[in-house]
Amino acid sequence: ALAVLRRWGPQVALLGSENAAVAMLSRFVLSFALLFLPCGLMGATLPLLSRFCIESRAVVGARVGLLYGVNTLGAMLGCFAAGYWLLDTLGVSAVNRLAAALSGLVGLVCIGLGARDARRRGRAPGPQVQPKRDTPAAEGTGEGERVRGALLLGVALLSGLGGLACEVLWVRYLLPLSNVAYTFPTVLGMYLLGMGVGSLIYRVLLARARRPAAVLAGVMLLLGPAVAGCFAAGALLSATRLPGPLPLVPMAAITVIL
Repeated sequence: ALAVLRRWGPQVALLGSENAAVAMLSRFVLSFALLFLPCGLMGATLPLLSRFCIESRAVVGARVGLLYGVNTLGAMLGCFAAGYWLLDTLGVSAVNRLAAALSGLVGLVCIGLGARDARRRGRAPGPQVQPKRDTPAAEGTGEGERVRGALLLGVALLSGLGGLACEVLWVRYLLPLSNVAYTFPTVLGMYLLGMGVGSLIYRVLLARARRPAAVLAGVMLLLGPAVAGCFAAGALLSATRLPGPLPLVPMAAITVIL
């Protein structure tokens, strides 16, 4: 992929030398071609883990909260490790090979776990009993349930849209404060840390809440003022004319506060 990028990157720049729209479209097509497959496979890992670990609706909240929290904290560690240490120490090509090797190792472990689970189910005495599933009647297939499901999907869509938009804006706010090579991993790492910790808090405190919709509403209502406060602080930092980029430690401290 890196060889392809080195070969075709200058050609993409030439395509957009006289037309900004062509340049933007060319970069998008090249980025999509390089990143769609690995990112799509990464996105499939959490649903597959959830399917493997969850056998009853009674434990969905707790299990998904735990899986999402651990997965996100792992992503945070990878972000900080790559941004602050691995790329400077090993280089881009070596880090790519290391990531590919780790993915392959995890795949082999999952194959082993799947085979072990299949053998365990095969040795179980008596007829195989499928995990109890809720019937359509129990899940509710009426018009009200469908509308409620559509609304929750809309909330999930808008929440993800707003979250990633905030991340991009925070990077823009903090770019003048530090080296660009460290600004992005710092913001992304803290973003992932907050999401992971929030998932684990849900796992410990709120997974058995009787009114999860009310909990979601409370979280979203608190999120609005929190994001507005971050933007106000970021605007003040952007308006402050600093003599130069901040060292790494003060930059990290400001990012944690925001």
